[in-house]
Amino acid sequence: MIDSGAKRTNFIMPIILYFIFQIPYLTKVPTIMVDEPWYSNTAYNFINGEGFINTVPGSEGGDLLFLFPFIVGIFFKVFGTSLITGKIVSIIGGFISLFGFLSILKELQIKNKIILSVSSLIFIFSNVNYVVFRTVRPESWVVCFGIWSIYFLLRCFKSNRLYYYSICGLLSGLSFLTHPHGLFFIFLIGILIMKRSFNKNDFKIIISFLSGLFLALVPLFYVIYFIRGEDIFQFFKIFFDSSSSGNPEIIIINNLLNFFNDYTLGAKRIFILFIEIGVIIFGLYFYNKDKRIFIFSFMGLLYFSLFIISPAYGSRHFGQVLIFSFILIPIILDHYKSNIRVFRVLNFLLVIYLINNIAGDSYLIWRNYNNTSYSTLSEKIDKIIPNETNVLTLLNFWFPLKDNNNFNDYTRWRFTNYENLDLFLESGEVDYAVISDYLTEGKTSTSNRNIAVVKRNNNKIFYDKIHSYAKQNGKLLEKINTNGYSDIEIWKLNKK
Repeated sequence: MIDSGAKRTNFIMPIILYFIFQIPYLTKVPTIMVDEPWYSNTAYNFINGEGFINTVPGSEGGDLLFLFPFIVGIFFKVFGTSLITGKIVSIIGGFISLFGFLSILKELQIKNKIILSVSSLIFIFSNVNYVVFRTVRPESWVVCFGIWSIYFLLRCFKSNRLYYYSICGLLSGLSFLTHPHGLFFIFLIGILIMKRSFNKNDFKIIISFLSGLFLALVPLFYVIYFIRGEDIFQFFKIFFDSSSSGNPEIIIINNLLNFFNDYTLGAKRIFILFIEIGVIIFGLYFYNKDKRIFIFSFMGLLYFSLFIISPAYGSRHFGQVLIFSFILIPIILDHYKSNIRVFRVLNFLLVIYLINNIAGDSYLIWRNYNNTSYSTLSEKIDKIIPNETNVLTLLNFWFPLKDNNNFNDYTRWRFTNYENLDLFLESGEVDYAVISDYLTEGKTSTSNRNIAVVKRNNNKIFYDKIHSYAKQNGKLLEKINTNGYSDIEIWKLNKK
């Protein structure tokens, strides 16, 4: 009974801590990211019977790989369309990910309380996980499906039951249906299962995996052939055209440089990166000592390589690489638990790593906790602007303006009746403008690093143009003073 209670505690306490950490300041920390309304718009169109299409800015945002907008849309339908509802979807994805991570540790027979405690805290307080699990983007669910596909991979190797291979295929397929990087899980897990299939001379193993994968992708095939009216080759041409740009060698070099600069923030997070990448590289040393460690290191290194060469690169996707780092940490600790000296040194390094992450989380919370709640400003904007009107605004203010014809700083004008912003202004068909200059500061909402100069200049040009037009052709209805979003001005414009 005591052992059973201890096992439950190993799950319950980290999960409680996770929710205690994630729930506070949900609509304040961090300020809204542009991708959150981007994906939410696709989800909103889905529940309104328009299919998986994006109308603001006009494309992408889950219109090709649509599982995340599908999940978000279900929650929007039940609980209402809001930023906080979308964030709860990602928090749930994080909760399921944490439960899967703890299940992997149990499957790996990690029983040492110190190892379990350190591993759980590292997963929960990871700077990357903190942001990913509270952002309306698909990464939370890619991590979720990736972790559970690894869990069932372990079950496959333990029992060799065919339905476990099918579940592996299903979950890795769902990760792809969530985001293009899910292909990496299909590839990595597929390699290991194919190797096992050949080694055992049992092709039912690979067939079972492929059957699960096919089942996951049936909805995608249905949408491609019957909704979009395309064939699989047309779909993947569109898919790769939307993801790729430029010379592959230049892309890889730029991705490496950008990753190092963006992720380390200069020298602030070098130790964090050292541990996260170092544990993967160190694991290769165990080729003849511990196959579990070597295999997870191989998977992590290969995933990182695919992540770097991916045209869909983004430093936030490094959270998927961290799956392997976080699994390796407890296995390596468990390997050295009988060597007290090495065990203590490793734990000392990991405690420093953990403190670094907690410091990063604390800084983000401290910098943003006094922000005006997005729910508050959203309610104020919604009360003033009538639905079904033409509104010129920032994409970040989409939620209160979701039932309007939304034109914004990311609008792809080729999908509208106007060739560009200037022609839209000249048309005299703008009803309202909801603007703020807060994006002209040129800082990211999480790390507060400077964005590209070109992007910062474009933000300023957009704001100056709209503000100047509004002053000449409209009436200021309201100025909402906020923390974090500067002053939001709401203008009623004179139509020609």
